[in-house]
Amino acid sequence: MAQRLVFLFTNELNGDDPEKYGIGPLSRMGFEVEVWILYPLLRRKPHGNQKRGTWRLFEQWGDLKKALDGLDPQNCLLVDFFMGLSALSYPSERFYRWIKKRGLRYVVPAMAALPIGPKQEENQPVAKQRSIGIFEKLRGQSWRRLRDMFSSRLIFWLRQHSELYPLPLRVFSLRNELTQYYQARTGFPSELILPFHSMEYDRFLAYKKAHPQGEAPDGTCVFLDEAFTHHPDYAVVYGHERPGTEAYLAKMIRVFEQVEAQTGLRVVVAAHPRSRYDELGDAFGGREVIQGKTQELVARSSLVLAHVSTSVSFAALFDKPLVFFWVEGAVPLTRYLYQHLNTELVDLEQPGQLEAFDFKSFLTRPRNYQDYINKYLKSDLAPPDLSCWELVGPVLKEL
Repeated sequence: MAQRLVFLFTNELNGDDPEKYGIGPLSRMGFEVEVWILYPLLRRKPHGNQKRGTWRLFEQWGDLKKALDGLDPQNCLLVDFFMGLSALSYPSERFYRWIKKRGLRYVVPAMAALPIGPKQEENQPVAKQRSIGIFEKLRGQSWRRLRDMFSSRLIFWLRQHSELYPLPLRVFSLRNELTQYYQARTGFPSELILPFHSMEYDRFLAYKKAHPQGEAPDGTCVFLDEAFTHHPDYAVVYGHERPGTEAYLAKMIRVFEQVEAQTGLRVVVAAHPRSRYDELGDAFGGREVIQGKTQELVARSSLVLAHVSTSVSFAALFDKPLVFFWVEGAVPLTRYLYQHLNTELVDLEQPGQLEAFDFKSFLTRPRNYQDYINKYLKSDLAPPDLSCWELVGPVLKEL
């Protein structure tokens, strides 16, 4: 039985992240919990001014190897938010070779609440499914990202023809294309994939318990901001900051004006946790920008606007009208996510599309989010009144 859990992250943690990612819940279940932060090893930059507390920050691969050598394989489990179910690539693959050699065990909570490509037909074999096209993936990528993509192909071959890399003891996940692709790459057994809910469903569940009667709409429309012009992960993937801040903000202000004129709703901006709008002045034309209260804002809203964000999960769970917007520089998933949610996409680069969209009638259009909820948010194979960590904790105690 493992008493010690070591959580592995590629980013520092914000605000309530320790609760969302299970550090707090599993500590309260009696586990000895450590947090290892690995972003310097991938040449990423920190975001915000987080307090690390007892978290351990690794800046050299050699220091990480020494720390792994100091773990007891029988009394310790690694909780992998490092690569998870993603394809291994250089340089992260060395970590998995090291834990294989050391005999260390790990589990993967696959908590991503977004699809990875276009909507697929039911029961379509995974070998025939298409994720985002290879040329879309390659376009505009940094040399480092290209290196990672091609090294992952080599590692895929090595996994098929050697035992260099370990497999997790358990994967906790919803059943969707992410686990299908992982199984296709690794041959991971289906019986070791245990159902659990997403973090977003956990937060929704806690909110519903705190507000059993719900909350009345407050006459707002919420924009799910993703720090489009300055998100730190964009520079990691593409090697430069996303250009065109003023042009982007002007397009979104035009959207907000159109929504307000047609519906009478007041647009508020649910700011991304890593956004820095205090440095941009009046970014959204005098509209309120609120950070750290996305779920509450969606719960009280009458309409939700988005590009790509895991927070669209709240629109689905609270059954809110949801419209997506394509802008130049958006990630390719923006063009597909609306299909998964059976809703609409407005292309702001196409003249007249915004002006032609009837936001007022859209408010009363029937919605159907259940398929999305079942695939990406709430497992129908797990008790609906338990959080994901209430499902995971008892399993870890038996490993």
